[in-house]
Amino acid sequence: MSNDLDRPVARLFRFFASAAKLRAKPSRRSRKSFAGICLGEGIGMGSGTGFGGFGLESRDVPAIVSWTGAAANGLWSDARNWSGNTVPTSADEVTIGTASPGDSGSSSSSAIGESVTIDVAVVVARIDSALPISFTGLDASLRLTGGESNLRAGLDLSYAGLAVQGASARLTITGGDSLAVSGLIVAVDGGQLSWSGLKTLDNMVTFVNVGSKVTLPDVTGATNVSEMTVRGGTLAVPSMVSHLGGLVTVLEGGVLSAPAWANAAGTFIEANGASTKVDLPSLANIDRGRFRVDAGATITANALKSVTVGTATAWSFSWYIGANSLLSLPGLTNIDVAPPRGPAEATDARILMRGNGRLDLAATTRVDGFMSLSMAGDSRIQGSLILGPKTVLSGSGTIAGSLDNSGLISPSGDYSPYGTITVTGDFTNRPGSTIDLQMGGESKLDRIFVQGRASILGGSMKVNLTDEFAAADTPMPVGTFTLMTWASWAGQFTTVPDILLRGDGTGITSQSLYQPTGLVQSLGRHRTDNDIISVSDMTFQEGNAAISYGYFVIHRSGPMTVPITVEYEVIAGSAVAGRNFTFPTGPITLAPGETERQIRFVIKGDKVFKGDVSFQVRLKSVSDRGELGQSLAKVTIVEDDPAPKPVVKPVPKPVPRPAAKPKPVPPKVAVRPKAANLKIVKK
Repeated sequence: MSNDLDRPVARLFRFFASAAKLRAKPSRRSRKSFAGICLGEGIGMGSGTGFGGFGLESRDVPAIVSWTGAAANGLWSDARNWSGNTVPTSADEVTIGTASPGDSGSSSSSAIGESVTIDVAVVVARIDSALPISFTGLDASLRLTGGESNLRAGLDLSYAGLAVQGASARLTITGGDSLAVSGLIVAVDGGQLSWSGLKTLDNMVTFVNVGSKVTLPDVTGATNVSEMTVRGGTLAVPSMVSHLGGLVTVLEGGVLSAPAWANAAGTFIEANGASTKVDLPSLANIDRGRFRVDAGATITANALKSVTVGTATAWSFSWYIGANSLLSLPGLTNIDVAPPRGPAEATDARILMRGNGRLDLAATTRVDGFMSLSMAGDSRIQGSLILGPKTVLSGSGTIAGSLDNSGLISPSGDYSPYGTITVTGDFTNRPGSTIDLQMGGESKLDRIFVQGRASILGGSMKVNLTDEFAAADTPMPVGTFTLMTWASWAGQFTTVPDILLRGDGTGITSQSLYQPTGLVQSLGRHRTDNDIISVSDMTFQEGNAAISYGYFVIHRSGPMTVPITVEYEVIAGSAVAGRNFTFPTGPITLAPGETERQIRFVIKGDKVFKGDVSFQVRLKSVSDRGELGQSLAKVTIVEDDPAPKPVVKPVPKPVPRPAAKPKPVPPKVAVRPKAANLKIVKK
């Protein structure tokens, strides 16, 4: 046989054949029950035009196997073909049947049994059989490279491989008692496979690549670590209800059609690629299973109401939601954690969200058990959360809803040095909970922002100081404090017991272990992110007075815990300093807590129209703990005097000139000829 087997397919066969040797189990159907074609180990994958290195004495071919095509016409039962190495190639069409063609070298058709068993790799362009066929053994495989093949009495694929390869390759399997055990099903390079009558995939690997399709209309379940991989192709299992303890991977826009799939207990479901969308409308159970969605992919399971998440292992997180990806579970109201099953599993389940990953949940979802929920890279949870006492929320991200905390909130967590958690709704902190904050160094501060109402009903706060604050003159002690609030909260506060309010709106519980004033000031000074100083374009009226005033504003946002000095300069434009305006020179210093500074400048007005004029103000620099935002602003002085009306000179109308009278033409007078001067001579 020629060595035209594509390397990727060959690698798949070798890999899964090796895996099958490790996990092989006895076939459910005895090999002795097959009394048909038995091609033994003598046929190998030799070089040249066909199968090489075999002898007639090692063959038992009671059924009729014939072929026509490039390798000539012949029978496997004809010794002349074997000795002349005239065997089927990938360009031949092979037929397995019962009718003897009457060739003198063929065996008697009366010896044909019920089925055909093949133990070696066979590569053909087309095969047609009315007999049941069995491919068995770790080294057995059937590869179809073209044409429309039909197996009309089923197929036993036990510890063997089946490949349909090429845009013209079509295989239809119908009828019979089909089995698929510990083997490999492959459709690649446009190959199409439709296999009816197959009910269960048992320890099977199914692989479909771009442009290829596998349809298994009667499969109801997959068990014993079966795997399905769809890489740009289509896999249709419309009747599959359960896929237990296996792996389902959809990549690069592949399509998995499994509308009835309800039970995925222990199964790893993965989607990867921006055009990959996996919709599982009936999925109701994925206990101890895993989701992994990455690189812009989407997994949707609307019917999932409650789930028990398996604990993490040394090589796998429980759930993973990666860059720009979406895991949509809009019906999920309860997440619990299963106990570890052995030392290979961690004690907690871990859901990781990264790079704008999004998890859509029900309106309110309760999380119980040892769950670590880690967010990073602007990840987002859509829905409200109730965190149980054993749950940990860490990292940076947004809870687009309310947050009710009885567990631990630790923005730094295990995977990021500092974090910011934003809650768009209300926040409730309950007795027994903990907020663990890390503070220290420039721009190093764990933060929790609440845009709704914060109700502090108890709990504790642990503040850990590092870097510059550890060496400060009056550092805030490391320890556990009764929960307090500070100026970064955006909403209102209620606490039990009542808080002691300060004039700036911050407060602390009356049960604090430290004096309220000193503690709040300590928290304020430990906000170490920079203040942002910025300006924006402004417009003022000129006015008629010789001197009026405009108020240019420099804005400030951030902690505002230290004084900030700002240097600026004025850049003349169509407005000239001294003639149109007078602007004071800098610098200026903003006090702690001062959100803006108005700079009064002189506008020189008049009653003469000159048109709008403008100049610019540029922020040059800021002192320590400040940074520039928008640093250049245009100031326009709008002309409010009316424009002079233009003088329009009247244009004289042209006087029409009378038409010239024609000169009279004198009448013509007949001219008489002059009389000749006659000289009269007297005689």
